[in-house]
Amino acid sequence: MTNSGHIQSIGTDIHVDYNSTPFINDWNEDGKKDLLTGQTGEYGGTDNVRVYLNIGTDSAPVFGNYTAITCAGNPINLQRTCPVVYDLDQDGLKDLLTSEINGYVWFYHNSGTNAAPVFNSSQQLSTQGGYIVDGLAEGHITFNDWDQDGDLDLIFGEYGSYNGYIRVYLNLTNPGVTEERSQSITQHQLSINPNPMTNYALIQYTLNKNSLVKVEILSSDGRLVASPINQQQEKGKHQFIWNGNDDSRKNLPNGVYFVRFVTSENEQVKRVTLLR
Repeated sequence: MTNSGHIQSIGTDIHVDYNSTPFINDWNEDGKKDLLTGQTGEYGGTDNVRVYLNIGTDSAPVFGNYTAITCAGNPINLQRTCPVVYDLDQDGLKDLLTSEINGYVWFYHNSGTNAAPVFNSSQQLSTQGGYIVDGLAEGHITFNDWDQDGDLDLIFGEYGSYNGYIRVYLNLTNPGVTEERSQSITQHQLSINPNPMTNYALIQYTLNKNSLVKVEILSSDGRLVASPINQQQEKGKHQFIWNGNDDSRKNLPNGVYFVRFVTSENEQVKRVTLLR
């Protein structure tokens, strides 16, 4: 950082296009905050969602040259993008969402990993009645559990005709693990109680055979925040208590988290809400 507060890229200020919108996320899961930016794209640009990886430290970030985030191998070419990163479909992987100049919100499903996201398709978010979400021109988006029902709702800051309204789109469905996938993993009987949790949650599961077991806690944007279990375990019932801390034993903030349970046979993801 310079004294003026400009963000530096290998010793020089990062110069971005007009109407650029930043978002901070550990994009490559190396424990350091990276910078995503949306570009205006109105003056010939096509790579309008970019990531600058942090090659410094988390407390003193330094950013390398940007990389264009692509979908199906092509740079995302939307005007006045406002990118954010959340695990919207609750599969344990962070997804990319962005609004654009026309007010639409695009969802890019991550088919890669958290450390190396891959986006092969996109779709516009729509309401339960099938209407395309339209926040009017150049809206800024974020996601939060607005109604405290355990899923992520869409909050839309409207630019439009300088009205400045804030719209909330409540999430009425659970887009998480599909029914078919859930049926294939019920043999593990993963349970979390109580949920919502306050000071602790008892996490229980059953193994049909000896297996390497990993239990990971992910934030709503797909970041790995804790790894309470990573060991070989024998067939049978197992349980442990998670107290809402990260791996450094610091209290995590209230919010929605995901428990990812992985064995040699399969994988399961369940949502847990932390309300201290």
